[in-house]
Amino acid sequence: MLTLFVLATLALPQISAEDAARPQVSICTAQAGPLNRYVGVRRPDGEIWWHATPSPGGAAFSVPDEVTAGQRDWYLDRRPLTVRGLTYQFQGVEPLSDWPFRRYNRVINPIDGVPALVPLGAEDREVWVLLEPVGCRFAVWSREPAG
Repeated sequence: MLTLFVLATLALPQISAEDAARPQVSICTAQAGPLNRYVGVRRPDGEIWWHATPSPGGAAFSVPDEVTAGQRDWYLDRRPLTVRGLTYQFQGVEPLSDWPFRRYNRVINPIDGVPALVPLGAEDREVWVLLEPVGCRFAVWSREPAG
C-alpha cells in the first residue's frame, strides 16, 4: 500500500522553480469544484499550469474542459437571461478584478451549465457568467430597466 502511495505521489506533475518564476495568470474555473479563482503560470510552449489546491504538484489546465458562455446561443445572440425570476440584459465583457474572489463575489447556481457569480452588493442588479477561464473574463448581464 505504501508503495502505491509513493508511486502516486511521484506521478504528480511538479511545478519547477523555473515555472514558479514565470508570470502568473488568473484562472477562474469550476473544474476543481465550485467556481473559484486560481493562480496559474504560462509556460513558453503556451500551456497553462495551475494549482487547484495548495500543493507542490500541479497540472496542465484544460481550457476545452471548461463550460463557458461562449458555447451557448444565449451569449452568442446576446439574449436576456432570467435568473431567480429577474430578467437581465447583456451589458458586455469584463475581467474579474484581482480582489479576493470569495470576499467580493458570491457564486450562484450555474446558468445552463455555465459557472456564474454575482458581485456582493449587486446581487439583484448584475450576473456574471464565465466566458474565458484564463484571464477570468466574464460576460455581464444587468437588470432590465423598469418600464
